[in-house]
Amino acid sequence: MDFSTEDYEFTTFEELPYRQPPTIQPQNTIQQTAVMDQIMQKLDLILKQQTEAELRIRTLETSIQQDRADPQQWSDHEQKMYLKCLETIHKSNSAAISKILKTKTAKQVAAHSQRFFEKLGRHYNKECDDKEIKDMLQGCCALIQEIPQTLIQSALQPVAVLKSDDGKCGVQEYTEKYFANSKEIAKRFIQVLRPSQNAVVAAIYVAEKLVIKVEDVILCVIKAELCSCRDWKQE
Repeated sequence: MDFSTEDYEFTTFEELPYRQPPTIQPQNTIQQTAVMDQIMQKLDLILKQQTEAELRIRTLETSIQQDRADPQQWSDHEQKMYLKCLETIHKSNSAAISKILKTKTAKQVAAHSQRFFEKLGRHYNKECDDKEIKDMLQGCCALIQEIPQTLIQSALQPVAVLKSDDGKCGVQEYTEKYFANSKEIAKRFIQVLRPSQNAVVAAIYVAEKLVIKVEDVILCVIKAELCSCRDWKQE
Protein backbone atom coordinates (compact mmCIF):
# COMPACT_ATOMS: atom_id res chain seq x y z
CA MET A 1 0.00 0.00 0.00
CA ASP A 2 1.51 3.22 -1.07
CA PHE A 3 1.44 6.40 1.08
CA SER A 4 1.93 9.77 -0.35
CA THR A 5 3.13 12.75 1.63
CA GLU A 6 0.75 14.86 -0.33
CA ASP A 7 -2.19 13.31 1.62
CA TYR A 8 -1.01 14.79 4.93
CA GLU A 9 -0.29 18.26 6.22
CA PHE A 10 2.71 18.66 8.41
CA THR A 11 3.02 21.48 10.96
CA THR A 12 6.40 22.69 11.96
CA PHE A 13 7.32 23.67 15.52
CA GLU A 14 7.60 27.28 14.44
CA GLU A 15 3.87 27.32 13.58
CA LEU A 16 2.67 26.03 17.00
CA PRO A 17 1.18 28.75 19.41
CA TYR A 18 3.43 29.77 22.23
CA ARG A 19 2.18 28.98 25.75
CA GLN A 20 3.58 30.79 28.77
CA PRO A 21 4.60 28.29 31.42
CA PRO A 22 2.88 28.78 34.81
CA THR A 23 4.78 30.91 37.24
CA ILE A 24 5.09 29.96 40.88
CA GLN A 25 4.70 32.89 43.25
CA PRO A 26 7.26 33.06 45.99
CA GLN A 27 6.13 32.68 49.63
CA ASN A 28 6.57 36.37 50.51
CA THR A 29 4.22 37.41 47.68
CA ILE A 30 1.45 35.19 49.06
CA GLN A 31 1.87 36.74 52.49
CA GLN A 32 1.70 40.25 51.04
CA THR A 33 -1.56 39.36 49.29
CA ALA A 34 -3.07 38.09 52.55
CA VAL A 35 -2.02 41.28 54.34
CA MET A 36 -3.55 43.42 51.60
CA ASP A 37 -6.81 41.47 51.90
CA GLN A 38 -6.90 42.15 55.63
CA ILE A 39 -6.24 45.84 55.06
CA MET A 40 -9.05 46.06 52.51
CA GLN A 41 -11.45 44.34 54.92
CA LYS A 42 -10.55 46.83 57.65
CA LEU A 43 -11.04 49.73 55.25
CA ASP A 44 -14.46 48.39 54.28
CA LEU A 45 -15.39 48.14 57.97
CA ILE A 46 -14.20 51.70 58.63
CA LEU A 47 -16.19 53.03 55.69
CA LYS A 48 -19.28 51.18 56.88
CA GLN A 49 -18.93 52.59 60.39
CA GLN A 50 -18.38 56.08 58.99
CA THR A 51 -21.51 55.78 56.87
CA GLU A 52 -23.56 54.65 59.88
CA ALA A 53 -22.18 57.52 61.98
CA GLU A 54 -23.05 60.05 59.27
CA LEU A 55 -26.56 58.60 59.10
CA ARG A 56 -26.98 58.94 62.87
CA ILE A 57 -25.75 62.53 62.73
CA ARG A 58 -28.19 63.40 59.94
CA THR A 59 -31.03 61.77 61.90
CA LEU A 60 -30.11 63.75 65.01
CA GLU A 61 -29.87 67.00 63.05
CA THR A 62 -33.28 66.34 61.52
CA SER A 63 -34.72 65.68 64.96
CA ILE A 64 -33.23 68.91 66.31
CA GLN A 65 -34.57 70.90 63.37
CA GLN A 66 -38.03 69.43 63.85
CA ASP A 67 -37.88 70.19 67.55
CA ARG A 68 -36.90 73.79 66.85
CA ALA A 69 -39.61 74.10 64.24
CA ASP A 70 -42.25 72.76 66.66
CA PRO A 71 -41.04 73.35 70.25
CA GLN A 72 -44.57 72.78 71.56
CA GLN A 73 -44.37 69.07 70.79
CA TRP A 74 -43.53 67.24 74.02
CA SER A 75 -43.65 63.48 74.43
CA ASP A 76 -45.62 61.86 77.24
CA HIS A 77 -42.37 60.85 78.92
CA GLU A 78 -41.03 64.42 78.77
CA GLN A 79 -44.27 65.80 80.21
CA LYS A 80 -44.22 63.32 83.09
CA MET A 81 -40.59 64.18 83.82
CA TYR A 82 -41.45 67.88 83.65
CA LEU A 83 -44.28 67.49 86.18
CA LYS A 84 -42.02 65.44 88.43
CA CYS A 85 -39.46 68.24 88.34
CA LEU A 86 -42.09 70.81 89.33
CA GLU A 87 -42.67 68.93 92.59
CA THR A 88 -39.24 69.99 93.83
CA ILE A 89 -38.04 72.71 91.42
CA HIS A 90 -39.72 76.08 90.96
CA LYS A 91 -41.17 76.67 87.52
CA SER A 92 -38.93 79.71 87.00
CA ASN A 93 -35.76 77.59 87.21
CA SER A 94 -35.87 76.43 83.61
CA ALA A 95 -32.16 75.65 83.49
CA ALA A 96 -32.38 73.10 86.32
CA ILE A 97 -35.40 71.43 84.74
CA SER A 98 -33.64 71.33 81.37
CA LYS A 99 -30.63 69.54 82.89
CA ILE A 100 -32.90 66.79 84.21
CA LEU A 101 -34.92 66.45 80.99
CA LYS A 102 -31.79 66.52 78.77
CA THR A 103 -34.00 66.63 75.64
CA LYS A 104 -35.19 70.23 75.97
CA THR A 105 -33.29 73.48 76.26
CA ALA A 106 -33.89 75.96 79.06
CA LYS A 107 -35.61 78.27 76.57
CA GLN A 108 -37.96 75.50 75.47
CA VAL A 109 -38.73 74.63 79.09
CA ALA A 110 -39.51 78.28 79.87
CA ALA A 111 -41.88 78.51 76.89
CA HIS A 112 -43.55 75.25 77.88
CA SER A 113 -43.96 76.44 81.48
CA GLN A 114 -45.59 79.64 80.30
CA ARG A 115 -48.14 77.75 78.19
CA PHE A 116 -48.71 75.13 80.90
CA PHE A 117 -49.42 77.61 83.70
CA GLU A 118 -51.54 79.82 81.47
CA LYS A 119 -53.69 76.75 80.92
CA LEU A 120 -53.90 76.12 84.67
CA GLY A 121 -54.82 79.77 85.21
CA ARG A 122 -57.80 79.48 82.86
CA HIS A 123 -59.10 76.49 84.82
CA TYR A 124 -58.31 78.08 88.20
CA ASN A 125 -60.39 81.18 87.44
CA LYS A 126 -63.27 79.19 85.98
CA GLU A 127 -66.51 79.34 87.94
CA CYS A 128 -67.89 75.88 88.64
CA ASP A 129 -70.93 74.78 90.60
CA ASP A 130 -71.08 71.75 92.89
CA LYS A 131 -72.36 69.45 90.15
CA GLU A 132 -69.42 70.31 87.89
CA ILE A 133 -67.02 69.79 90.77
CA LYS A 134 -68.54 66.36 91.41
CA ASP A 135 -68.06 65.41 87.76
CA MET A 136 -64.46 66.60 87.81
CA LEU A 137 -63.86 64.80 91.08
CA GLN A 138 -64.87 61.47 89.56
CA GLY A 139 -62.23 61.86 86.89
CA CYS A 140 -59.54 62.98 89.34
CA CYS A 141 -59.91 60.43 92.16
CA ALA A 142 -56.90 58.41 90.98
CA LEU A 143 -54.74 61.53 90.87
CA ILE A 144 -55.78 62.59 94.35
CA GLN A 145 -54.79 59.19 95.68
CA GLU A 146 -51.25 59.87 94.38
CA ILE A 147 -50.66 62.60 96.98
CA PRO A 148 -47.53 61.44 98.87
CA GLN A 149 -48.20 60.20 102.38
CA THR A 150 -45.37 62.38 103.68
CA LEU A 151 -47.20 65.48 102.43
CA ILE A 152 -50.46 64.32 104.01
CA GLN A 153 -48.73 63.64 107.32
CA SER A 154 -47.08 67.05 107.17
CA ALA A 155 -50.49 68.63 106.53
CA LEU A 156 -52.03 66.84 109.48
CA GLN A 157 -49.18 67.66 111.84
CA PRO A 158 -50.51 71.09 113.00
CA VAL A 159 -53.75 69.41 114.08
CA ALA A 160 -51.98 67.67 116.95
CA VAL A 161 -50.96 70.96 118.59
CA LEU A 162 -54.37 72.57 118.18
CA LYS A 163 -56.44 71.67 121.24
CA SER A 164 -59.94 72.69 122.13
CA ASP A 165 -61.25 73.24 125.64
CA ASP A 166 -62.21 69.60 126.05
CA GLY A 167 -58.83 68.44 124.73
CA LYS A 168 -60.23 67.14 121.46
CA CYS A 169 -59.15 68.23 118.05
CA GLY A 170 -59.74 67.17 114.46
CA VAL A 171 -59.27 68.17 110.86
CA GLN A 172 -62.70 69.78 110.71
CA GLU A 173 -62.10 72.03 113.75
CA TYR A 174 -58.70 73.06 112.44
CA THR A 175 -59.87 74.01 108.98
CA GLU A 176 -63.02 75.77 110.21
CA LYS A 177 -60.93 77.90 112.53
CA TYR A 178 -58.12 78.79 110.13
CA PHE A 179 -59.71 78.27 106.70
CA ALA A 180 -63.34 79.30 106.61
CA ASN A 181 -63.25 78.94 102.82
CA SER A 182 -61.67 75.46 102.83
CA LYS A 183 -64.27 74.21 100.38
CA GLU A 184 -63.40 76.98 97.93
CA ILE A 185 -59.71 76.10 98.22
CA ALA A 186 -60.52 72.46 97.54
CA LYS A 187 -62.59 73.47 94.52
CA ARG A 188 -59.67 75.42 93.06
CA PHE A 189 -57.46 72.41 93.62
CA ILE A 190 -59.86 70.11 91.76
CA GLN A 191 -60.21 72.57 88.88
CA VAL A 192 -56.47 72.67 88.19
CA LEU A 193 -55.88 68.99 89.01
CA ARG A 194 -57.37 67.68 85.78
CA PRO A 195 -55.28 69.81 83.38
CA SER A 196 -52.12 69.47 85.47
CA GLN A 197 -52.42 65.67 85.90
CA ASN A 198 -50.30 65.93 89.05
CA ALA A 199 -51.71 66.38 92.55
CA VAL A 200 -48.57 67.90 94.04
CA VAL A 201 -48.18 70.41 91.19
CA ALA A 202 -51.86 71.36 91.51
CA ALA A 203 -51.45 71.91 95.26
CA ILE A 204 -48.31 73.99 94.74
CA TYR A 205 -50.07 76.12 92.13
CA VAL A 206 -53.11 76.81 94.36
CA ALA A 207 -50.85 77.52 97.35
CA GLU A 208 -48.91 80.12 95.36
CA LYS A 209 -52.11 81.72 94.13
CA LEU A 210 -53.57 82.02 97.65
CA VAL A 211 -50.22 82.68 99.35
CA ILE A 212 -50.63 79.77 101.75
CA LYS A 213 -48.70 76.58 102.43
CA VAL A 214 -48.98 73.53 100.22
CA GLU A 215 -49.84 71.53 103.33
CA ASP A 216 -52.79 73.87 103.94
CA VAL A 217 -54.17 73.10 100.49
CA ILE A 218 -53.85 69.36 101.13
CA LEU A 219 -55.54 69.81 104.49
CA CYS A 220 -58.49 71.54 102.83
CA VAL A 221 -58.69 68.69 100.35
CA ILE A 222 -58.84 66.20 103.22
CA LYS A 223 -61.43 68.36 104.97
CA ALA A 224 -63.58 68.36 101.84
CA GLU A 225 -63.38 64.54 101.91
CA LEU A 226 -61.86 64.39 98.43
CA CYS A 227 -59.13 61.89 99.29
CA SER A 228 -61.75 59.35 100.35
CA CYS A 229 -63.64 60.02 97.08
CA ARG A 230 -66.92 60.68 98.87
CA ASP A 231 -69.70 62.93 97.62
CA TRP A 232 -69.16 66.63 97.73
CA LYS A 233 -70.93 68.08 100.78
CA GLN A 234 -72.30 71.51 101.42
CA GLU A 235 -70.89 73.26 104.42
